[in-house]
This record gives sequence, C-alpha cells and structure tokens, in this order.
Amino acid sequence: MDNRLIFEMSSPGRTGYTMPRLDVPALTDHDSVPERYRRQQPPVLPEVSEPEVVRHFTNISTLNHHVDKDFYPLGSCTMK
Repeated sequence: MDNRLIFEMSSPGRTGYTMPRLDVPALTDHDSVPERYRRQQPPVLPEVSEPEVVRHFTNISTLNHHVDKDFYPLGSCTMK
C-alpha cells in the first residue's frame, strides 16, 4: 500500500480530467463572480491522475473498519 500523501504523488502537468469543447459562449470570472469573492492567488492542488486519486482514497478507507473486509455486528442487539 502506498502511504504517501496525495501531494507527494503530485507530478507537474498531470490532470485527472479533460473538458469538452464549449458549445456556448465562454464566460470569464469577471462576468459571473464579483471581485470580492474571487481568489487573489490560484489554489494549491495536487496534480494527479483520476486513477491515482481513486487509489489513494480507497487505500485511506481501508485504514478504517469497513464492511468489505470483515463483519461488524453494529446494532445486532436492537434489530431483533
């Protein structure tokens, strides 16, 4: 299991999505978002592919107890 943080797996230029070509006129931030709500700097996000994101969060989820790996009798005494 890969225990690195998602930011440690990041590689510049890698993306997990592709956007289709617009079939309507494009809007800019200036057209739709008031100045007071706009970011001053772009967000710092990891650059990872979609499979890497899914794999990362699936691995994290296995650190908790879950139904796919073992039986957990929660509520067995109240569900008679």
